[in-house]
Amino acid sequence: LIVGASTLVQGAVPRVLCPEAGSADAASLAASDQHYMTTLQDNARFTYERLKGVVGLTPVEPQGAMYVMVHYDPAVLPGIRTDAEFVERLLAEEAVFVLPGACFGAPHFFRIVF
Repeated sequence: LIVGASTLVQGAVPRVLCPEAGSADAASLAASDQHYMTTLQDNARFTYERLKGVVGLTPVEPQGAMYVMVHYDPAVLPGIRTDAEFVERLLAEEAVFVLPGACFGAPHFFRIVF
């Protein structure tokens, strides 16, 4: 038997996340969950709307994910041949890290987490 910090935390998680129904802890957890979901939805909407307004970018509206897949039009970005090159230049020039679409079998896309 190995007892470490992870074991102790894992043992406490069910008690923390499953408070007695009707208790103040249950109400607090429900409020926290609602706040978290609202924050994610707001971030998804904000990210999608901002990217939608950029010439040459076509975001895919998120449907429950914590990221947005974005198609970029190579014709609008001369000198960039691949999504990997796009990602490298975005990181070098703007300090923004995204994943190239090639990671997901989607050329000319990138994934940004919000």
